[in-house]
Amino acid sequence: MRRVCSGENVVNDAYLLAHETAADFRTRILDAVRDLPNVRIDVTGPWAPYSFADLPQQPPAPEPAQ
Repeated sequence: MRRVCSGENVVNDAYLLAHETAADFRTRILDAVRDLPNVRIDVTGPWAPYSFADLPQQPPAPEPAQ
């Protein structure tokens, strides 16, 4: 088996989930790597959804009267 990396973060993902689906998501992710001894998955949260929010767009400035 060839090693891709040693001790480095290869993927860093963030997912915005409804509260009622979070436990199932966590279980599925951890089950997906159960038989992969060289893969470590850290599932954390819940976190504030700040990284998924956009600031409201400013309306365009009115054109000057002529």
